[in-house]
This record gives sequence, structure tokens and C-alpha cells, in this order.
Amino acid sequence: MFKTLQATVNNFDMDELFPADPWTRKKNEQVKTEFDLLVLSAALYRLRKVASKDTSMNQIHTMSLTDTQLPKYVTPEDYDFAETIKEHFGQKLFVLKLKNTSLTNFREDLNSFLHSNWHTDTSGVFIYPERFLGLAYKLPYLYEYDMQMKEVFDSDYCDIKGPNALRDEKSLTHIKTIVQNRKHNNNTEYWFSDEKNNRVMIMLEKHNPLKSVFDYLVQEPIKVKGKFEMRMKDSQHYYSTPVWEVVI
Repeated sequence: MFKTLQATVNNFDMDELFPADPWTRKKNEQVKTEFDLLVLSAALYRLRKVASKDTSMNQIHTMSLTDTQLPKYVTPEDYDFAETIKEHFGQKLFVLKLKNTSLTNFREDLNSFLHSNWHTDTSGVFIYPERFLGLAYKLPYLYEYDMQMKEVFDSDYCDIKGPNALRDEKSLTHIKTIVQNRKHNNNTEYWFSDEKNNRVMIMLEKHNPLKSVFDYLVQEPIKVKGKFEMRMKDSQHYYSTPVWEVVI
């Protein structure tokens, strides 16, 4: 029997997926750049995607948003991607405000970053609070995650058909595998549908020795026994199970 133990997963939030680094919390320091910070982030995101498959570009992995060499790599594609990211998160924030949802600190900063004019003089220089460096860097990855989640859920609103928590044996059909892009902890989310078309997420740690076995097993529907607990991501509800085992 294949069995693994996982830590309890709390209600999902962008703050949890990308916890802020200490250096992004400097409230009074500023960063000056001739480029929109999100455009630079889009460029760095694109370059790192390419560098992950091309060892001749290893120097890209040490590049930061404040690297003086980064602007020369900016392309029209990066401007387009930055605009797409702004529209996506701007729409999400708009919906949250319509619903009178209290914004987390991360989303308050996100709202300020997206909707404030960071040009400060006629020279066209952008001046940002330094804490926005980490936020800007994360946004392409958060956008990528949101796009993958669209393949998991049928709509922006999803309720659970059943109790909020139960101990049960469920037949699960694999939908998608998503690797979290955290700086120090890239866990893997396995998303399934159950017999009632509820979404179910099982998380494995990056270095779990049984991960390759689980990857093989989920190619077909599997039976999983465990405690299933309702979680939510915005308006999308799903089951997560902190302790579980595959029934063979």
C-alpha cells in the first residue's frame, strides 16, 4: 500500500503561495528605473523560462529586477505580457471590491502597485517603494498559476457538494499537476475530481521519495482514503486532505 503524510493546508491565498521575503518589506527605501517595473519582471520571467532549458544562459538565474543589464533584453512581447498581467489582476481586485471583500496586505500593495502613477517627473523615470520589487517579481508566476487553475475549475465560482469535512474513500480522476513556484519550496499540487465532480487537491513535497510512484498512479483513476477538508481559493471551494493513503 502506498501511503504518505502531509501537513495541514490552510485556506489558500496569494500571500501563502509567495510569502514575502524580508528584503521586500523596507517601507522607506526607493528604486528608480527608466522602465515599468512590471515590464522588467515580464522580461526576467521570460528569460528564466528560456534559461531553464538552455545551460548557456545560466547567468540569467542570478539576474534581478535591478540588474543594469536587464533592460537591454526587454522586447515588445514583455510589454504585452505586462499589460495582460495588469488587466488580469486589476479585474480580480475589482471583483473583490464589488463583493466588499477585505483585502490582504499583499492585495492592498498589489492594488497600489497596479493603479498608482509611479512617474515622478518629466524625465519619465519610475520611482517605486523597494518593497514592490518582490511583488513585481512574483506577478508573472501568480498569473501563470491562475491560468493553470482555470484548467482545474469549470468557472470562477465552485461550491462543494457534500459536508465541509469528512472521512471517506474517494475515487479520484486526475485533472492537472501544478508545481508551486516558491523561492525555497516548490511543492507539487495534484488536482482531481471526485464522484460528485468536486475538486480535490493533494500536495506532495518536492523531495518526497514516492513522488515518481504517485505520478505513475494518477495516470488512471485512483481510490484515496483520508480526511477531506473543505478549503477555498477566492470563490472556488475544494477538498484538501492532510492525511491520506492510496487504496490498492
